[in-house]
Amino acid sequence: MNEIPKDPKKIRQRIRSYERKLEKELQEYGRYTDGYGKRFFIGPLYLLINDLEGALNHFQWFECEFGFEEGEPAQLLCWALALYRYGDKKAASRRYATARSERSYARGL
Repeated sequence: MNEIPKDPKKIRQRIRSYERKLEKELQEYGRYTDGYGKRFFIGPLYLLINDLEGALNHFQWFECEFGFEEGEPAQLLCWALALYRYGDKKAASRRYATARSERSYARGL
């Protein structure tokens, strides 16, 4: 993965690029292969440009498509933040707890 751009327009371009690549994988292989983990970056990128609706839509998509995966700690933390900003403090608290328990390096959060 490349460095995260600072310009909101470039961040939005990066989001669209990742979304297109994931869609292409689904069309070509009938499933998501995503060896680079693009799916974990999209929601946090939406938060960087203060697009709460985009972030929540992505996290909902992630849960539908990858419900068997917990995610990765930074993504889960951003998910918790998005839910908190939306006003769903109960769901935010659960997601935060999952982020803390997911990996040993995230337990200090």
